[in-house]
Amino acid sequence: MFGCKCALVCTLVLCLVGASYAQDFSDGAVIPLTVDEGYPLQVTLTQKLRFKANETVHAKTVEAVYAFDREVVPSGTEVIGTITGFQKPRKWKRISSMLGGDFTPLREPQISFHTLVLSDGSRIPIKTIVVSGAEKIVQSEADKRQGDKSLKNSLTSTDKEFGSQRLKDLLWGLAPFHPQSLPTGAHLQAVLQTPLDFGDAVFVERELDEIGSQLPAGAVASVRLITPIDSGITAPGESIEALLTRPVFSADHKLVFPAGSTLRGKVLTAKPAKNRHRNGQMAFVFSTIEPPASLALNLSPAQPVEGSLTSVHVGHAMKALHIDENGATRIVES
Repeated sequence: MFGCKCALVCTLVLCLVGASYAQDFSDGAVIPLTVDEGYPLQVTLTQKLRFKANETVHAKTVEAVYAFDREVVPSGTEVIGTITGFQKPRKWKRISSMLGGDFTPLREPQISFHTLVLSDGSRIPIKTIVVSGAEKIVQSEADKRQGDKSLKNSLTSTDKEFGSQRLKDLLWGLAPFHPQSLPTGAHLQAVLQTPLDFGDAVFVERELDEIGSQLPAGAVASVRLITPIDSGITAPGESIEALLTRPVFSADHKLVFPAGSTLRGKVLTAKPAKNRHRNGQMAFVFSTIEPPASLALNLSPAQPVEGSLTSVHVGHAMKALHIDENGATRIVES
């Protein structure tokens, strides 16, 4: 159950069970390897970014990107962009800054990433809108005890790598007037405005016959919530959707659900936040899963699925989120 005042659009990791159906790919298939428009690339700055018009922005991806059954953009891939302009922050933010002794004229940079540089040196043009990225990954109590390294917080490790530089920037920021910048290690989210095409994948007969078959016990699925939900305005019963961001394979490494598969569910309860630290409350559940629309021909209806939340990417507003052993969540307050 989420306690929050803001809309939730994030990346979740679920433990899934159920779902069983099959599709006939006996003659093989040619599948386009495409990363759709709207996909959020999670990146972190590799160099301190000074607020200057047309300043080059250097970053790297902190999560691998998948298309259908394979990795197409590895974690750590270089990303290059530019500061295209500036906008003034909200009035209250400027007032709050001055009350805190910072009289530097505030500006918020508008950043656009335009190039991916793969490990072989090849460059892929991209077009993005950039917003603040997730600051941390919150794990369930069960995963914390088990020490599940597959869910280790890569963002936190990046913070440790650049902690010294951040301390210097913090001390410099105490001056009443100072240059503005984003520190090395700052997290950003570059949302694709156009699809990325990585060609086609050719599958021979029977290679895709396991798509839609029984999920292996305890399968872990990473999904991206694409329906904004807000405890203040979302009504119980409203439908929600999420997309699988990594393929799920069987125990013998047969593809079961490719990246881009759709999970559908609904909001169970929603209560708006109130004063006196009474957080908003929300509960939602995913109930069905189906392969991407590109494989929709001749498929059986969407199949039931059950899952529990094991981790979630969150920003500053939800950094105090807590997940219990049953997958229920709440905002922790002192």
